[in-house]
Amino acid sequence: GRTAVELFGPEHDEVGERSDDVVFERGQIVQFERPALLRRAGLEHVLVVKFPIRDAGGRISALGGFVLDVTARKRAEMALQESQAQLLESQRLGRTGYITSDMATNRVFWSETVFELRRMPHREWLGFEEAMEGIHPDDRAPYLAARNDAVREHRDFEIDVRVLRGDGSIGWEHAVSRPRYDAAGNFTGMLLMLQDITERKAAEEALRESEERFRALIERSPARISIVDLDGIVRFASAGESNIGILRPGWSAAERMGRPLLDGLHPDDLPAAAKALKAVSENPPKLLDIAQIVARGLPD
Repeated sequence: GRTAVELFGPEHDEVGERSDDVVFERGQIVQFERPALLRRAGLEHVLVVKFPIRDAGGRISALGGFVLDVTARKRAEMALQESQAQLLESQRLGRTGYITSDMATNRVFWSETVFELRRMPHREWLGFEEAMEGIHPDDRAPYLAARNDAVREHRDFEIDVRVLRGDGSIGWEHAVSRPRYDAAGNFTGMLLMLQDITERKAAEEALRESEERFRALIERSPARISIVDLDGIVRFASAGESNIGILRPGWSAAERMGRPLLDGLHPDDLPAAAKALKAVSENPPKLLDIAQIVARGLPD
């Protein structure tokens, strides 16, 4: 004989009364989930179902309902949502994503972060040919060759490819792929994990260009330039023709490499040169002007 408000408290008015009106006025069955109004140990979320009860004449005369405890399912859903949020956050931090393909439907599915990395609007799926258009034309054949070899040999494969972004720019991605097969061993699709490596590739290219400029400068210099390790061994020698240097002037660049830097010095100059070389090895930032130390070299 009590009202719903008396049983469940004033919070019932916010959701419960509106659902009651739908049942009475429209004769519809209503169901919704909500936090439990009457809390007890382990009860946090419930599913409420309400339905109309009709009299002999078909008129709605009462409202029936029941409540189901869905706490366990709700907890599982919340845990899954939290896990998915953490996965998305970690992928964004690592600039990674994943791609799956289904050969039966010819569909390719990108994770949210792949769309973000490639600066493209989100879509539910892409066709295989359309997905391949995202790879730079010069890298499509190498990618397909690597993929087909892996599928045939039932193994994973890795490859770096350039990708065409939605804003017209070109990026680099490192992909690690695993073919998938059914119980009969038939190829069914791919699982591909990728990482954006555009910044790394740009740094590598800048370093390569810097090394090329440095090497060209050394090779064109008339001076004899050497790179020496901390043990005093020549690891690189230019082909300069200058007679200023430690090793014998008649030796070629190839003959100088692999020899001790002090090889060929006049005996009277060895102590000072060795002391200077030791100072450099112990304190690398210090520069050694060997031309000022070496006054005499051995004759050819």
